[in-house]
Amino acid sequence: MMPESKILGKKLRLRSTIFEKGSVSRQNLIKFTGLNERTVIRYADELKRQRLIYEKIDDTLRGRPKITYFSNSEKCCFLGIRLSAEKLFVTLVDINTYPIFVRNYSLSDCRTNQEIAARVFQMVGEVLREHSKYILGAAGIAYDITFNAKHSFPGLFAREFSRRYAHLQFEVHYNDDLFFWHFAQRTGVTGTLLGVVCGACFYMTLVSGGEITELKPGTMNHIRHFCVDETSRRKCSCGRTGCVNAEFSYDGVVERYHRYSSVPLCNNSRITVFNLIHHRALSGDKAAERTIEDYNRMLGMTLAEIERIERFDSVALMSNRRYEPSLIQKFYTAAAGTPAKPIMLCGSSNVEAIFYPALYMLHKVLYFQTEREYP
Repeated sequence: MMPESKILGKKLRLRSTIFEKGSVSRQNLIKFTGLNERTVIRYADELKRQRLIYEKIDDTLRGRPKITYFSNSEKCCFLGIRLSAEKLFVTLVDINTYPIFVRNYSLSDCRTNQEIAARVFQMVGEVLREHSKYILGAAGIAYDITFNAKHSFPGLFAREFSRRYAHLQFEVHYNDDLFFWHFAQRTGVTGTLLGVVCGACFYMTLVSGGEITELKPGTMNHIRHFCVDETSRRKCSCGRTGCVNAEFSYDGVVERYHRYSSVPLCNNSRITVFNLIHHRALSGDKAAERTIEDYNRMLGMTLAEIERIERFDSVALMSNRRYEPSLIQKFYTAAAGTPAKPIMLCGSSNVEAIFYPALYMLHKVLYFQTEREYP
């Protein structure tokens, strides 16, 4: 079988030729690209399915009908739907990643999954009617923990979207998946990137070859209930103590600090607790220093356990805690028995993130990446 990179190179050559010339006959396309007729037909059919090109057949001439391909690139747009903290963001970007439209709507008055889905489709319908001169190439949908907590919502939404837009390629992802995909694109990370979130909960994803890839079945559940501290008194939802799920939480860090100090922390936002512990550590607070060291140790152990299950080449860590990559790598290496993978710290931007769903699908369409199917 031909290597995937060579196949992609041929597809990109064909796509670029049609886009640059605006219109080109099949015979000239064969000549310009150096591909055989069968290959040109197969790759052009992929572009037609994505509505990036269309063809016209002239059968008025004698002999074989003349087939000409026309580019739709100037009219094509990509839809992004982002659900975050009772907000709906709808975006449209063109094929050059330029924003055509962006708007946010409130979902605070929606009480059920069905009401949320109905509001989303109502808003999306209005946006698409308002921009009816554009051809929709694909749609990206993203949601955060607020909507993930509604259990069946992602699946319900995907089925309803598939019913309403039956011939449109779309994907549904967690917001953090798209953040790590964009991080990999922006930083030029090669190989497989493991993205890890350590905030309100523990979450991870893999990005490889420019797309979000699936974890092995059961990996996430195994890691969330992996014991990183046998001496912990904090109970997990599974009934055991010291699990990743219990320790890597807002309440977990407070309880950890109080193991070493009776001095109360602030009663403000839970997020400020992490900053407060960090500042106390800088001022010489031994309890804060031990708390920070504990979390670096537990994260290193967790990464070592992930490496036993999943293959990855580097780690990107998004967290509001003050981690030290060198310290994490020390504990990672000790737990794994092999050199730790490179670790990068990264931060998110909500302003940029609203465009990630549309940009991700634009990337997938332009690079001929396989469609995902939803039940």
